[in-house]
Amino acid sequence: MKHFLFFYYLISVFSGILGYFGILFLWLKFRNKYIFYYFVLFTALSLNLFINIFQYYKYILLEIENFKTTYTVSLLFILSHSLFFYSIPYFIYSAMEKKVPFFLAFLSKALFIAGVITIFVSLFIPEDIRLNFIVNFDNFFYLNLFYIFLIYNLFIIRKNISNVKHIIIKEIFSVAFWFTLFFIPFFAIDSLWEIFQVKLKIIPRCFNFMPLYYFIWNIIFAYYLLNYLIKDDSIFFINKIPDKLIEKYKIGKREAEIINLIITGIDNKGISDKLFISESTVRNHISNIYRKFNVSNKVELIKIISEEA
Repeated sequence: MKHFLFFYYLISVFSGILGYFGILFLWLKFRNKYIFYYFVLFTALSLNLFINIFQYYKYILLEIENFKTTYTVSLLFILSHSLFFYSIPYFIYSAMEKKVPFFLAFLSKALFIAGVITIFVSLFIPEDIRLNFIVNFDNFFYLNLFYIFLIYNLFIIRKNISNVKHIIIKEIFSVAFWFTLFFIPFFAIDSLWEIFQVKLKIIPRCFNFMPLYYFIWNIIFAYYLLNYLIKDDSIFFINKIPDKLIEKYKIGKREAEIINLIITGIDNKGISDKLFISESTVRNHISNIYRKFNVSNKVELIKIISEEA
């Protein structure tokens, strides 16, 4: 089991390194606030991974479990949750190009500050009660609030996903919603490690599902980075077709990309180059688009879209 956990965490760390390189590349290319908030969110995830590795190193390899170790782990968890509280709503609303609602912004900053203050205050509490103070704050208050906060923000994504103008970011949000929702029960199991790992011994000591989530998320991130970033800034390509038209005319994902490029004024050769498909494939898609909209040329297509938008 020691060797399995070692490779489990090693693979997760490697994926995180690639994730940070991807963020750096995006930042150098675009330099917008969406990427900054994603960086903070990803750092919170990475800090969680670091905590898991720290626990593995202390509890499994060194077999050390003392006041200092438990206290350090609790502090790091509070710090990671603080970063989550701050970054999640700003990450979501910056992608929608909207201002975070006052109440949510206040709550986000208040919870972030509460975590930072708690860490600072704990340093001056007598050692005999310090550990109970910090552990109880994290396990019975901060952590429970985090799950409520996370689920609430997930449904903000679900409710407002149609407001995201950028095609690829809308797709990432859709994947992130279902992916994260699926993992929430496993995060809860991680939180109840003392029950599942120590008392019941159903799960090996220091095995957590967060590194698996972290690894898969980096694979998803790499997929979108490789498939869309090379398409000439298409990661921030704005969808000019209202969702109601996509539903009305049953427009597919590739057809929507082509329509957006047509509206931009790009010819078939340009569409072929941007989407990495042949010109004959572009023509076939355009024929299907004309058939769905019952038009015969691009001018008529653009006219219908502008009238019904």
